[in-house]
Amino acid sequence: MPRHFRLCAALVVLLAAIVYLPGQSSVPPIDRDEPRYVQATKQMVEQGDYVDIRLQDEPRYKKPIGIYWLQAAAAEASGLGAEAPLWVYRLPSVLGAVLTVLGTMLAARAFLGPLPTLGAGLIALAIVVLHVEAHLAKTDAMLTATVVFAQAALARLWLMQTKPKFVGWPLVFWVALAAGVLIKGPIGLMVSGLTVVWLTVANFQRRRWLGRLRILPGVILLVALVLPWFVAINMATDGAFFQEAIMKDFLGKAGSGQEGHWAPPFTHLAMSVGVAWPAMALAVVGAGAMWAARRTEIMRFLMAWAIPSWIVFEIVATKLPHYTLPLLPALAIGASFALLGSDAKLPVRWLRWLGAIELAGLPIVLVPTVVALPLVIGGRVSFMAVAFAVVAAAAAIMAAWRLIEDRERLTAVLLAVGASILLNAAAWGLVMPRLDPLWLSTRLAERVEAETGCADPVLVSVGFREMSLVFLAGTETVIASPQMAADTLVETPCAVLAVTEREKALTLEAVAAKGVGLEEIGTESGRNIGNGDILQMTLFRRQQP
Repeated sequence: MPRHFRLCAALVVLLAAIVYLPGQSSVPPIDRDEPRYVQATKQMVEQGDYVDIRLQDEPRYKKPIGIYWLQAAAAEASGLGAEAPLWVYRLPSVLGAVLTVLGTMLAARAFLGPLPTLGAGLIALAIVVLHVEAHLAKTDAMLTATVVFAQAALARLWLMQTKPKFVGWPLVFWVALAAGVLIKGPIGLMVSGLTVVWLTVANFQRRRWLGRLRILPGVILLVALVLPWFVAINMATDGAFFQEAIMKDFLGKAGSGQEGHWAPPFTHLAMSVGVAWPAMALAVVGAGAMWAARRTEIMRFLMAWAIPSWIVFEIVATKLPHYTLPLLPALAIGASFALLGSDAKLPVRWLRWLGAIELAGLPIVLVPTVVALPLVIGGRVSFMAVAFAVVAAAAAIMAAWRLIEDRERLTAVLLAVGASILLNAAAWGLVMPRLDPLWLSTRLAERVEAETGCADPVLVSVGFREMSLVFLAGTETVIASPQMAADTLVETPCAVLAVTEREKALTLEAVAAKGVGLEEIGTESGRNIGNGDILQMTLFRRQQP
């Protein structure tokens, strides 16, 4: 690996590690997916069972074991075990985002020189949805890292002229695929598999390249890496894992919009204006150059990476913004190739205008949002965040103007990346921690700890069912109906009842029928981030005899 690339990679990786840190410890768990992952991992560490996946007493069989193992390893390595704070559980996602940036450069370096390789890494680092996933303790940042490393290895194998030894890029490819399967099932296999099929069909005269994949030993290795846990979970659950994960979760998402997330085709393309910013904007600016180079090796590979899998995601009924994340590094590489890989003029002016409008538009819209969002929700406005957003908008406008005029492209890319870094710092480091009404679980857990008056209190919640409360208040937290709450209070002397206004009368009636006396200790109000409901919860503790 050339020395200049190692230096570029080290600088970008260091920058990525810094960029993704704001908000990791100050932003509470974000319902609904993140607390489900971290609570399931927390229970693994508490119970010492690293095969089965459970959420309190219920099985959680939507995803394989990989991310739970990584989060559990982070918790154990912290020395705090199950009591590790949330930011520890988020470390695998930070690592996944950083590895995604590094993998993007590895893939780009197969085709490009040092400057566009560095540009590809910087553009990938700046992608909005990668910032988001780096801050959430769930699967998608690490899944994307496995996909990008598999694609980087695939790019090297595609360009080779001779059949390599297995210990090398074929090994990287198959290990990355196995890791992806253990983290999120077949998604990585789909992306790399469709890439291989596209390359082979579109370049059939070069079909002998498939031998470089070392398919037989690779499949044997993949099976050897993933099969033990799948056998163990099948035995532990009597087949329930596969029924839930494949028949209900995976096929359910493909055939119908699960949990209200159905959307028509082209939704991902529409969302990419914001989700994939600034990579999509820069790719639009350079689209004319990419199309003119469509028969080059790099564009053949990038099209094989992005197009077939994007079509699949558009066809699948369930659509969430992060689904296309494993494809966005291909946009970053393509944009860097078009803008920094050549001094030739960008051929289509209207595409430059379209991409420039998108590039400048998002930061301009976010300036008033930084002020309005806290005011609407009831949080606190951060004037430092407003300043960051204004500077980011100015940087994006300067970048957009340079791209329209097709001059100083490197400066334009750096300005766009800088704008993204500022917006990330504003959003995660300054705005999100101040949205106090969204962090109801945090305030309830702190109130229970401060005012119970006994050791190891158990929180009983009626009307508020989010897993963030369970993670913060403890695994023994009871999410209850009014009658179940009354029964729990009878059996648990050191308990606190938190009940919404809607359920308050029924719950107090059920508790009184059990002969349990309660003492009100206060109220907490906020917005349930899971469904948007505004809640006011009254807290009670058992009267002391």
